[in-house]
Amino acid sequence: MMLADSYVNEHKTEAIFTYIDIFNSLQAEFKDRTFILIFDQFETVGKASIDFLIDFLKYMPERFHAIISFSYGESSSQDTVAKSMYEYVTNHLQNEGARALKITQYHK
Repeated sequence: MMLADSYVNEHKTEAIFTYIDIFNSLQAEFKDRTFILIFDQFETVGKASIDFLIDFLKYMPERFHAIISFSYGESSSQDTVAKSMYEYVTNHLQNEGARALKITQYHK
C-alpha cells in the first residue's frame, strides 16, 4: 500500500491524464455506451490514493459514472480511522456533486 501511495504522490498528474486518455479512447470506441466504474473496499486504500481518485473524478469523461463502496464498523480504533477517512472522502466527493447512499445490513 505504501508503494502505491508513494507512486501516486510522485506521478499524480501524469497518472490522472493517462487514465483520462484511456477513458476518452473507450468513450470514442463505444460511442453509444455509458460506463460504470466500481471501486470496492475503498476503506483499505491510503490517503494519497483517495486524493488521486477525487482529482481523477474531476476530469472523468461524462459518460463514466463511479460507485465507491466504503465500509467501517464501530468496534475498534481501526474503525475510527476508517470513519475519519470515510468522512474525508464523503465531504470531498459531495463537493464535486456526488451523492451518498448509505446501505445497512438487515438482520432478522
